[in-house]
Amino acid sequence: MSSEHTTPESDPIAARLDTLGEMDRAQPGPGFERRVVVGAMRAAEQVAPAPIRIETRRVVMRPLAGLAAAVLLVGASAALWFGLQPQAGAPPETQGVTQLAMLERDVDDFLALSDMLDEHAGLWGDELRADADTLDESIGKTWDALEAIADEYVEESI
Repeated sequence: MSSEHTTPESDPIAARLDTLGEMDRAQPGPGFERRVVVGAMRAAEQVAPAPIRIETRRVVMRPLAGLAAAVLLVGASAALWFGLQPQAGAPPETQGVTQLAMLERDVDDFLALSDMLDEHAGLWGDELRADADTLDESIGKTWDALEAIADEYVEESI
């Protein structure tokens, strides 16, 4: 046998047993669940249920909301119906002439826009070609410089 004395701080098994003992002492005693249920039932018997009230305001508001929705639907339908009907003051031929004049004005605007784009397209094309030529020259110079560097590297490695 060993003559040295161990303490809970130095013995891990003793420390674990102490922890388990503390946890066991912290648990409620026997019959705890039964006491909780009995206490809850007594508290429930002492509390009176809340009375149920039926509010008359909600009962009256439902038909009023339905009536408001029906009036809104009928009003929107009437506005749509009268909005689609031809105007009484202008004969149908006048409306057709007005629509034709508006269409003609729109076509003229589109043709003017097309002419303007054609005029500028030539200028834009020339600028685009000039930019492409400049880029081609720049890429060619870069390629020539890379080719010279590669040639020097090959000569040095030989």
